[in-house]
Amino acid sequence: MDHSKTATPPTTPSPTPMAAADTTEPTSPMTDLSPNTDSSDFKPLQMLMQTTITIECGPDLQSKLTVHEGCLRCHSKPLDQRYAKAKAMREQQEESKALCKKLAAYVFPELNAREFENNGSEEEVIPLIVSAHEVYPISVYQSGIKKVVDGAVDEQLTQKTNIKPSLPVAPSRKTTPKDITRDMKLQARLALLKPRCVQSVAEQLFIRLHQINKKERSLAKEDPVRAAAQQRLLLPGVAETTVRSLIQWIYQGTLLQEDTEQLYAIMQLAEKLGVEALNEICLTKLYNATSNSLQITSANGIPLRTLLGYSQGPTDDVIAVVFKHAIKDETTPKRLLDLVVNTLTANLDMELWLDLKVHVTPDLALQIIEAMIAGEQVKKELYDQASIKSENEGTITEQPFHVG
Repeated sequence: MDHSKTATPPTTPSPTPMAAADTTEPTSPMTDLSPNTDSSDFKPLQMLMQTTITIECGPDLQSKLTVHEGCLRCHSKPLDQRYAKAKAMREQQEESKALCKKLAAYVFPELNAREFENNGSEEEVIPLIVSAHEVYPISVYQSGIKKVVDGAVDEQLTQKTNIKPSLPVAPSRKTTPKDITRDMKLQARLALLKPRCVQSVAEQLFIRLHQINKKERSLAKEDPVRAAAQQRLLLPGVAETTVRSLIQWIYQGTLLQEDTEQLYAIMQLAEKLGVEALNEICLTKLYNATSNSLQITSANGIPLRTLLGYSQGPTDDVIAVVFKHAIKDETTPKRLLDLVVNTLTANLDMELWLDLKVHVTPDLALQIIEAMIAGEQVKKELYDQASIKSENEGTITEQPFHVG
């Protein structure tokens, strides 16, 4: 599987069209912004292309694809709101990562102790340590950062050999540099340490910052807004091919799918992300294709049980996929669910029910029962009306016969 990042979906072979459904869709809003438009139209497009996000999908989120954040947000109101909500948190995350990156340049293996001292790196590192100690971007970790830094400095100050000769008061048997500097500000305490000791403090701080960044990425798996702050969109369990189809539609306005199952997956993803236009396109395709297949197969006298693959005979991929999801899923679109319920109500017999009952959700079973009861009630009302009409027609009053 290709795990490389790409801003646009790669070229893919033309898929096999789904029965009774065209695979080409009208141009999406994104493709209307062509290079031939007036120069004033480039500003919105450039704004949409300013920031990229990484979509992580597939098993264990191993597949990673890149898309422009603005392009995705302009097609989804929920995502637009999510990423707007994450703005402040994103700034905090970026400051934290930037601080960690700066410190990384001064710790082993980037610089050993001799290189650190020869370069005079402590002059650049001390302000970074003080900054993290006083105002760490992600405030929830502030107390922990203080504890790490203070502990690391105290540890270095316990050894007289770690101190520069500029210590204000010489330590005695009863006092240590740690005791003497206890009331001093952090920057002053750090300035008393030899360069290798400052680097040691920086290394411990770097380890803690790295742990925080790792923890934040892990927490994002259960927090979509936190993931948005990290410029990520996590779609566990969603196939990479489905995400690529979404990206293809966003950038090029075309919807390509290999089969009905993938089209259904694209619809589910569009619904999950709030991409209403794509969701409606997929839903309409599925509904029309299913409805047409049911009409054709009914006219040819093929039982529904056969079409669903429960008995020998020709099956129908469109009908099988739509019915499978409607029977098992709790979130089937109402349009498709009504079609399935009405079809089952008209065609359900004992054999088909025995095949389906282990898969049917309780809610769907209830809807089928209610539809069948309603159908029987309608039949009874029609029968009663027909009986009354027949009785009325059979009791015509005889009129006297007159001879002219």
